[in-house]
Amino acid sequence: MSRPTPQIEVAIAHGDTGVRIDPRYVVFSQRNVISGAGSAIFHLFVPSYWNIRRKWPVILFLHGEDDQPGCGEISPLLGVRTLLSLLGTDFPCLIVCPQCAPGKDWNHPVMQKLALTALDQAVHECNGDISRVYLTGMSMGGAGVWELATRWPSRWAAIVPVCGGVPASSTASASAVEGGVDIRDPYTALASRLRFVPIWVFHGTSDTAVPISEPRQLVAALHALEADVRFTEYDGRGHESWSLAYSEADLLKWLLLYRTPHNRAFKTKRPYRRRR
Repeated sequence: MSRPTPQIEVAIAHGDTGVRIDPRYVVFSQRNVISGAGSAIFHLFVPSYWNIRRKWPVILFLHGEDDQPGCGEISPLLGVRTLLSLLGTDFPCLIVCPQCAPGKDWNHPVMQKLALTALDQAVHECNGDISRVYLTGMSMGGAGVWELATRWPSRWAAIVPVCGGVPASSTASASAVEGGVDIRDPYTALASRLRFVPIWVFHGTSDTAVPISEPRQLVAALHALEADVRFTEYDGRGHESWSLAYSEADLLKWLLLYRTPHNRAFKTKRPYRRRR
């Protein structure tokens, strides 16, 4: 069976005109996560109508470089709060927001371990649905999306990298060897790892921090493999494209279309009841 026809979109960089909820008043709880890599804080959003009787979709959100600890309480949640403005406390997913340590990024093995441990912990505690786990991030977090998805493609029902650089280096080389792909073509090597993961990429055409040529090359490689990929370019937009991407009215609906039918990445016990 052939894959869905790839979609490329060019959007005009204007704001959404719909009525939205002020995301500053959406409450996140602060949790601690401890793993062999160390300990860290992460933020967790739980829908207001959460209950133990159902499984809940889960979004892992990776923040950008300017949103690391020390930039203010709201800053690490900047992009994801924009996404939450669609529905506020009625947002139908758990959202896990780990914090990257200063001086590191999401490509660092310690930060990856902590992020995935926080995800596992939230799934365990809040009855997360392991077949509906989604990965997104912006800027440095967008690069982290590419990296984590390439290393663990079976974990994710779908991914959404926003203005993220493509890690066409060590991961690509390893993937090329594993997949028998020419290591001189790192974008094809990455695409071969991601070809069965639904992807929606967002990027500004005038981004000077991360040139749009990077996602364009990877998307072209994904198209060549008939992957399920959408690509939205914001015409004339610079690096700050996340406010537009996370305001896309169809984004949540698109994410929730996808499940990972045989996801064995998580080993969870019976979940705890919600904390009072």
